[in-house]
Amino acid sequence: MNSIVFDSSSIISISEKCFIKIFQSLSRKAELVIPKRVEFESITHPLHIKAFELNALRIQMALKEKWLKSIQLTPEFLQLALRIKETANSCFWINERPFVLIQDGEAETLALMKQLNARMLVIDERNTRMLVEDIKGLQTYLESKIGRIIPDEKKIRQLQDLLAGIKICRSTELIALAFEQGFLDEELEKSRES
Repeated sequence: MNSIVFDSSSIISISEKCFIKIFQSLSRKAELVIPKRVEFESITHPLHIKAFELNALRIQMALKEKWLKSIQLTPEFLQLALRIKETANSCFWINERPFVLIQDGEAETLALMKQLNARMLVIDERNTRMLVEDIKGLQTYLESKIGRIIPDEKKIRQLQDLLAGIKICRSTELIALAFEQGFLDEELEKSRES
């Protein structure tokens, strides 16, 4: 079965919009997975913060129902996650300092894509998406927000090699696909009856 990997930004967005149940239907078509770091970021840590507890409980339910699966990276792919993070965070320099673009969760998500040879990454976080899809566009975007950036072309090429072949989908695109495939029909029918 093909795998679809989610990062914290996308899974939290889906939960906030009360669409977590689409995972039930989607999980029949593909294995929906997150790395352990994303589980921590979207469930374990937010469960202790009143404002984020409900979303965390919704995501936790998806894990308990086995619509979503949390996977520990192998040692080899934990090393890849570290390499991805270090490379990404040294692609651009501001005031003679590296500009931090990604955190552990995004790095582990990208490494899990490689570990599983997954079909798609669902991610809303702009910097990581643009690192994969359009790193030069990311440089332009960042310069428009914070000023002059010095790119490290060698690191950019290394990162492009590390991330080659990753396909990106945003949570809104996934929800639209779920609607087109009829995965929301049951929920829509319940709403009509109310």
